[in-house]
Amino acid sequence: MKHLIIALTFTWLAYGQQAQPQEGIFFLVDISGSMTALLPNIGRSIREQSDAPLLESASLGLISFAGCGKEHVHYLVPLAKNNAQAIKDGTNKLNAYGGTDLIAPLEFVRGLITKQITETGECANVILFTDNEDTCGNGNRHYAVLKEIQSMCANIAREFKLDIISSTVDEPTRLFLDGIAGVTGGKVHDAGTLDEIGTRIKTIVESRRKSVKGKPLTSKATKPEETKGGDKPGPTKPQPQAQKLPARQGKGEKKSEKGGGP
Repeated sequence: MKHLIIALTFTWLAYGQQAQPQEGIFFLVDISGSMTALLPNIGRSIREQSDAPLLESASLGLISFAGCGKEHVHYLVPLAKNNAQAIKDGTNKLNAYGGTDLIAPLEFVRGLITKQITETGECANVILFTDNEDTCGNGNRHYAVLKEIQSMCANIAREFKLDIISSTVDEPTRLFLDGIAGVTGGKVHDAGTLDEIGTRIKTIVESRRKSVKGKPLTSKATKPEETKGGDKPGPTKPQPQAQKLPARQGKGEKKSEKGGGP
């Protein structure tokens, strides 16, 4: 029993160690003109979180976008592990200009995740920073692109989510952002200050850690030991014994000492 308890303990610990953010995370940053005041806080929050213990086992990538069209999508830092310094350097290039085209960066991410699945068998998730809805006349194409990414990841037993960090208080914008995040199972997280943005990043990453399922592992060193020849067998569970019924008493005879009815 002692060896069995040790084996189960190490199996549980190994299972917990598997619950890591194994999918990559793309930081997708809107650098349109309306984001001018927010970009310093976003850049610093990404820098601070990129080498924090929470993200040390994750692959990170940084993409910025503005204007209308794919030529305004900038892949500042390719998705990779141990690239916190590159992420920090990349955030220094977040300079605001132009409008808000959300379909171009989402299509760009779709291409990157397609390649990621083909080459590594892994998916990736997106944390989008924006304060606006699409201003480039793209209609509702965002839903189809996001569902396609989600389906690709589901085919390899992975989850894809788009979470959005936004300071918007405009109701139509909020409804739009809620819609595109919700189609993937993600959500919009309200934030504007440095502390708020950092907290939201940690919240999103924590939620992804919990949803990544690990596989129970066992080690030969912790398996229950088999009984070897010559070892004394352990105590056996006593088997229930049939109880004798009280003897029938004749008239005037003494009752059984075990007790019995007349």
